[in-house]
Amino acid sequence: MDKDTREILKLIHEDIQQIRKDIDDLKRFKNRVLGGLALFVFIVQSFSSYIFGCYK
Repeated sequence: MDKDTREILKLIHEDIQQIRKDIDDLKRFKNRVLGGLALFVFIVQSFSSYIFGCYK
């Protein structure tokens, strides 16, 4: 392999690593958002049950 080909492959490899890191960050963010949404729904449901007297 010549020097230019090695440089191009190195750049492609670095780009792929960066894309993988970004995907992992997005997965963590998605999990936090879904967890927060589930907690919010649970709290709203609890308050509405308390306010409207629907004890179970």
